[in-house]
Amino acid sequence: GVLEPESAWAWPLGTSGGGSKDRGFFAVPEEGAEVAVFFNQGNVDAPYYLAAHWGKPNGESEVPEEAQKNPPDNRVLATQTFRVELDETSGGRKLRLTNKKTGDHLVFDAEENTVTLQATTALTLRAVGAISIEGTQITIGGRVVRPIAAPI
Repeated sequence: GVLEPESAWAWPLGTSGGGSKDRGFFAVPEEGAEVAVFFNQGNVDAPYYLAAHWGKPNGESEVPEEAQKNPPDNRVLATQTFRVELDETSGGRKLRLTNKKTGDHLVFDAEENTVTLQATTALTLRAVGAISIEGTQITIGGRVVRPIAAPI
């Protein structure tokens, strides 16, 4: 409070699900980020902060282009390097994780029932145990791999 030693603790306010068991979103704002501070019923010992606004610095919108496509069905979480898109648009439901610097991405397509992983430099599959690749048709480098019982 005003007369007690300073404290850096405050409850975050923000996206849905916070305060519910096993769900919600947690992200501490970066140092220097704009936040709004509120006090529960005016009590300076009960601070809350909100850091999820989308301002317009220099008159330009900070809303990611992907989030403007079809709100509220398309939701975006963006950091300096990564972007997560959750698209619940009818006929276009997808979850996409993208490296904004390289374009590498992982897409779960709920309409086509497919998963796509694309890497610009290399793709490594690593397991402590076995790795199994199964499908009705497997293609590597444009060539169909024929499943047979004999080892490779």
